Amino acid sequence: MTIKNYRCFVAPAVVEFAPGFTAFVGVNNAGKSALIRFLVEFRQLFEFLQNPSVLNNHLSNQRSHALNILHVFDPQEAFSNLNEGPIELELDFSYEEPLARRS
Repeated sequence: MTIKNYRCFVAPAVVEFAPGFTAFVGVNNAGKSALIRFLVEFRQLFEFLQNPSVLNNHLSNQRSHALNILHVFDPQEAFSNLNEGPIELELDFSYEEPLARRS
């Protein structure tokens, strides 16, 4: 997952989720809390991704459901205040079979 222009993530921030992933670890002011906030605030987006018909409606501008940024009173606060760019999210779903299963 790559996030750009969300809160403190002006430059693209890449997070790789792998089997056994349990925690975010890093120095202070590295963006750990902002990343958790992103996952909470955009939880509805991830729910839409699980429902192809709702996602298709959004992509074709037939918005039967509005996407809300959860727990945010002013949506502008979710954007980086260091530039005017839109929030960008890239999701790369890939799967590699574990070495033990490969033949």
